[in-house]
Amino acid sequence: MNCLFINKKILNQRCFPCKLIGPTFADLAKENKDIKFLKVDIDENSEELEDILENIPGVPTFYFYSEGKLIDQMSGANARLLKEKTSSLASIKSSKA
Repeated sequence: MNCLFINKKILNQRCFPCKLIGPTFADLAKENKDIKFLKVDIDENSEELEDILENIPGVPTFYFYSEGKLIDQMSGANARLLKEKTSSLASIKSSKA
């Protein structure tokens, strides 16, 4: 089965919490090679994100996808929670392998 697992981070370069969680996000990407980690800057991509920006509760916001379906999300710079949710995503991937 060919599955795509994504952790997508919505951020703003001037946002202090985004900068604070950045190293954790980068470390998780290195540790979880089977998960695709994407960063989307809302300032640089505001036109493309226009439809979803109104639904983003704040930045940073993280979306977790499995097989193209949104399975979880979180907002804020909580490193412990980001690690837990990434671990949950990795366990889904492992169970489907």
